[in-house]
Amino acid sequence: MKWQTPKTDWQIRYDENGRYAGDYFEAEDYQRIAGNIEYLRQMARELYTLVPLPALPQITTASFAYAEDMNALEKGLEDLLQASFLPPGTPPFSVWQGNAPGPGPEDLNRLENICAVTRENLAAQAQARQRLAITLGGVQF
Repeated sequence: MKWQTPKTDWQIRYDENGRYAGDYFEAEDYQRIAGNIEYLRQMARELYTLVPLPALPQITTASFAYAEDMNALEKGLEDLLQASFLPPGTPPFSVWQGNAPGPGPEDLNRLENICAVTRENLAAQAQARQRLAITLGGVQF
C-alpha cells in the first residue's frame, strides 16, 4: 500500500458566470482516502496490537453508493484511531444517511486532514520507540 498526498483544499466556488467551478468528489478521491486509511493501518500494526478492522469497500464510478461508502471511510478511520492513538482535539466523525445532504468540502478536508495528522503521529511514535543498543542472542554467555 502506498501513501498518497491528501487533498486538503476542497472548496465550493463559482466562476464569473455563476457556473460551479469547485471540486467534485470522485471515485478516485474515495480510493485515495481509503488507500491512505489502509496505509495508516499498516503503520499502526507496527506499533499497536490491533483487532481486525473491517475492509473498506473498493468502489468504481459505477458502484459509488454515497452514504454507505462515506460511512465506511468515517468508521474505518475512527476504528483505527480508537484502536491505536486518538489525538486530543480530533474532530468528531460523521454518519451519513441516504437521500440526505452528503459531505461537503469541510467534511472532506476534515477526513483528509485527520489522515495526514495520523500519519505524522504514527511516524513520530515509531521514531520515538525505545530500542536496545545491543542484539540479544548475538553472543553466547
